Amino acid sequence: MAGIAVAAWYEQAALVPLLALVAIVGAVVAVPLLLRLVTPETENGPTLSPYAEAERLLNARAPAPPPPPTHALLRLADNAYDLHVHLSPILRRVVIDLLALRTHVDYGKDPEAIRTLIGPQLWDLIGRDHTDPIGRVSDPGLTREQLRFLIDDLERINS
Repeated sequence: MAGIAVAAWYEQAALVPLLALVAIVGAVVAVPLLLRLVTPETENGPTLSPYAEAERLLNARAPAPPPPPTHALLRLADNAYDLHVHLSPILRRVVIDLLALRTHVDYGKDPEAIRTLIGPQLWDLIGRDHTDPIGRVSDPGLTREQLRFLIDDLERINS
């Protein structure tokens, strides 16, 4: 403090504005130094508060994989094997869940009620009497017309 007073006398400057300037500069320099002292450090750098650490961990979690694109699902209708092995179980789960949600009908208890609620094209794929494809697994799957009827049946359930 005495050094500042001597410098002010030597430069013939007012002491109060000079002390105010020194206080501002000191505050600007001191805040980061104080924060470094207050924040505990680990070998990887400063630790975060428990809330910030939890938020960081939640955000760092790997996101769920996106659902397959619609065109990839529709490609499953191209041949008998993909239609029977891949698309049919997906459709069965979707239809059972939609009907349980919308109409409160249980597929396990009343499949005939579900048969009356969905179209014949969809029932052929998900019904209990759905059988393995006859012939080769490379036989064609659904035609465009059959696929359109299938989509119409699904949209009717969802509306």
